[in-house]
Amino acid sequence: MLHTLSRSELETEIVRLRAALGAAGIDAPGPDAEPTRSPRLNQDVTTVRRADAWRGGSEEFFGILLEQVETAFAIVEVAFDADDRPVDYRFVEANPAFEHQAGVNLRGKWVTEFAPNLERFWFDTYGRVARTGEPATFESYAEAFARWFDVRAIRVGDPSDRRIAIFFNDVTARKHAEEDLRRLNDALRRNEARQAGALRIAQLGTYEWDLATGAVVLDARSREIFGFAEGGGTTAQEVFGRIHPEDLPGIQAAASERVTTGEPLETDYRIRLPNGGTRIISSNGEFLPGANGRAGRGIGVFAEVTDRRRAEDALRESEARFRNMADHAPVMMWVTDAAGRCTYLNRSWYAFTGQTEAQAEGFGWLEAGCSSTGWQRGTGSRHGSTPRPNIAGWDSFYPSAYKLTLTSTDMSCSASAGPLKLPITGIT
Repeated sequence: MLHTLSRSELETEIVRLRAALGAAGIDAPGPDAEPTRSPRLNQDVTTVRRADAWRGGSEEFFGILLEQVETAFAIVEVAFDADDRPVDYRFVEANPAFEHQAGVNLRGKWVTEFAPNLERFWFDTYGRVARTGEPATFESYAEAFARWFDVRAIRVGDPSDRRIAIFFNDVTARKHAEEDLRRLNDALRRNEARQAGALRIAQLGTYEWDLATGAVVLDARSREIFGFAEGGGTTAQEVFGRIHPEDLPGIQAAASERVTTGEPLETDYRIRLPNGGTRIISSNGEFLPGANGRAGRGIGVFAEVTDRRRAEDALRESEARFRNMADHAPVMMWVTDAAGRCTYLNRSWYAFTGQTEAQAEGFGWLEAGCSSTGWQRGTGSRHGSTPRPNIAGWDSFYPSAYKLTLTSTDMSCSASAGPLKLPITGIT
């Protein structure tokens, strides 16, 4: 923008230039004299002309650049009220990207014409830049534009003009993507917290095994199960080294097979602890494909089942002892569930009734004690119309004598005295 000098300003400028030339050792000619130039002055004039040419070219270059860039640019004039409070701003100049980024063409207009309820933040921020000259960089949402903007604002021109240049980009899509990512991360954290809680309650440990490098990642519970200190158990060699030698070949063979087939790996085995103790581990995992389509890593969980396995073994031993005792008892013995289904009959039952195990299973055992009339009390009164007795009434039914109808003869037998509670163990 050209600035026209008044006569007094022109005279002052001539005096200043004469003083500058005199200080440089150059004679200042009078108003009617032909100018003479020293070589140095010629050089200075050439430099000034080149600078002027470059300045003109650079201004044209930057003008073209602002017209072409995708970043929105505008010169804004901020209006202040009598209390020096920013109340509005006008878009003096704007490049083509401005309309694209803002979604509206406001060139030459005051912002309140378009957005009378624009957030106070925008006026205060631009007013502060225009008043103090301190640049501002920020991101903020403008509800009137329904967009997020990334803004850089700087003061330009004479401070009294209260003008600023703003560069901004519409970052609404990025902000929405960030919000979606934040929600996903929150959901992931909640899911991880639920999983961690479930693992903690179930006392499960987790592992991840990189098949290519042999690196293993164990969580705190897995390290506790295997007896590793913090930082231990970081390789497959360390973990497999804790498996009992008698169980190790089978575990290695099963793992190799599942790596090839991709099937889940579920197995129980013993591990040896550094203190010489032994634990029984239940492992459940799977192998996930890598970049080449082949198994790349294994993931899964560990559970210590030592106490459970010992309890199961003790129960099996107890049941074996009971069956051995019952099968050699000189009386008939049976066990039923709450529905009256027989779960066990001793050898004396089969020998006395002539039934086979296939015939006696389920409710078949009742057939041995009835023909068409069902189980009967000693009085001969009928308990039901089908061979299956009313189990709920057995506490009043069993204490008296009952009748077994066999293929060859009828025999009266008496049950143990006193009400029987379910599940029922009968001894005759």
